[in-house]
Amino acid sequence: MSDSIDTDLLIIGGGLAAMALANRLIESGARFQVRIIEPRDDFAQNRAWGLWAPARHALSPFVNARWTRWSFSRDGGGGAEHAIPGLSYQLVESGPLFARRRDRIGDAPHIRLETGITAHQTGHSGGSVFVETNAGRLRARHVIDTRPVSASSSQIPVMYQSFAGCLSQDGGGTASPCAEIMTRMRCDSAGLAFDYVLPLGDGRVRTEAVRWSPVPLERARLETELEELLSRRRWTRAGPVSYGVLPTGLPAPREHPVRGLVAARMQTGGWRAGAGQSLLRLENWAGTVTHRLLAGRAPPAFHGPGLVAGLASRRLLSALTRDPSAMDRTVLSLAGSLPPATLVHVMTGNPGVRDSARLMLHLRARADTS
Repeated sequence: MSDSIDTDLLIIGGGLAAMALANRLIESGARFQVRIIEPRDDFAQNRAWGLWAPARHALSPFVNARWTRWSFSRDGGGGAEHAIPGLSYQLVESGPLFARRRDRIGDAPHIRLETGITAHQTGHSGGSVFVETNAGRLRARHVIDTRPVSASSSQIPVMYQSFAGCLSQDGGGTASPCAEIMTRMRCDSAGLAFDYVLPLGDGRVRTEAVRWSPVPLERARLETELEELLSRRRWTRAGPVSYGVLPTGLPAPREHPVRGLVAARMQTGGWRAGAGQSLLRLENWAGTVTHRLLAGRAPPAFHGPGLVAGLASRRLLSALTRDPSAMDRTVLSLAGSLPPATLVHVMTGNPGVRDSARLMLHLRARADTS
């Protein structure tokens, strides 16, 4: 490296994208210098992600539960249960994933993870990218910005997914053996509410109260709905409550104006692009970045779903928000009418041409009869 460059690759943010890329670089044996800067001093993750996947994939070592059947239902009646040969719904816990990958980074002589460093202005000069931080200016050949996009006047989410969840104990053995993806769906003035329930065995259940709404819902309300869910099922809370808000329907980001800097942001470009399925897309992206860097080429940005999937996502969001009081009926009609594989592709933001055609035909027929 020249004296004016601090590192070959600088990654802004120490989350999933940074961990995935660092892991691939270590596996490849790459010896160029990498620095990861993270504003938090302690960013231990207390999250879990659900995704549909085959038995073997990049994150298989971190899967701690699988379900071969999954269900949808409305409050008061009506439901659908699905299964797809060779595919299961899987739970990935963030704790083991982050712990293992941070340990690998700690053992890698060419990769540094630095906490307590906040990135500010970025730019390009003298053949390198610079990033102004609270620890001074850093220069790199390439910079990957993994920070999430904040909602603004030009990028307003169509909806928000707010949730409160915890590990609970089913003392009476009443939990269904299948994964409850969206059950007891009901609509009110705050949007669509539903239960998300994953039985883990031995009476343990991961339980979440979830809302799709036009505005983020405050933690207190979601925690109250979580307690009502537990009380209704006669379960007891067996762990701390986690709370989060995911923007739904943010547009794909434009290319970054700074030469040599690319974005890798999960929560854009699809109707639920921040969901668990993005983990596998990030793993594929990390492999592509590693290959490009080893070949002496610039890394690519992390893109969400393509044009076809983006169009399908916009149509689905339009159908859901056209009549907020009917979102539960719309979702259940999709679960009851679309082939299970098509529904999975739609829900994971990755529908193909045939899936998108089926979705749009169903939405058009439903609109014509409503």
